[in-house]
Amino acid sequence: MAAHKDPVFETWWPLPRSMELVRAPIERVAEFLSSELKRIVPAETRESEWRSFENIDAVFRSVEVLTNFPTVFLALPTKTEWTPVWSNSFLCDGYDSLCHNLSRLHGVDTIHWSSSDTDGPMQAGTSFALRRGGEEGKRARLVQVSRNDDVWTFDQSGDPLPQEPVAGYSNRIKRKRLNESVLMEFFATLSADPWHESFYDLPNAKCFRLWRPCFPSTITTRPTAQVVTGVKR
Repeated sequence: MAAHKDPVFETWWPLPRSMELVRAPIERVAEFLSSELKRIVPAETRESEWRSFENIDAVFRSVEVLTNFPTVFLALPTKTEWTPVWSNSFLCDGYDSLCHNLSRLHGVDTIHWSSSDTDGPMQAGTSFALRRGGEEGKRARLVQVSRNDDVWTFDQSGDPLPQEPVAGYSNRIKRKRLNESVLMEFFATLSADPWHESFYDLPNAKCFRLWRPCFPSTITTRPTAQVVTGVKR
């Protein structure tokens, strides 16, 4: 069985432990992101660009500062109907409310997910939340396995998807019910493969980058190198 993660994602870990998946072309996702940031912070200046990147390493290398609340959003082109959106939170837990609003206000399917078999910066755990466009941003399906120190918990709500690995949810060992490899195998059935470079259409297509050049002092920052220790800059 092929590895569920290419080396470049290991190198930049834990930054890629969460990337939102939006079922729409990148041009539409760019419009949605611009609309959302304008709605959330109407008084702030926002800047955006379409930018070429040679590969995934160059994408992550372009962000030198991480924040506790996302201030940079990158929509990445793929060879499928999905557009991943990565944001620069040093918590590396994604931006669930973004998916909620994209589905609620723009009528697109989204998947908010986070997965790590190891601790850092959050404790180990895996979850995904599917929202369908036109359903007011409600979670149509939520599955999560999380660790709180020595205690693992498993929760689910909504109807399982046809391709979902529900047989494994009865595993006596809860952390094996849903983990990195199980989630990526499930995503592959949806034609999504966010931890393999072959999923992305780089460098053929440009990425959309949206950022807040100025933000309030209540948002704290950390150098990327402080969060990611495996990269020589």
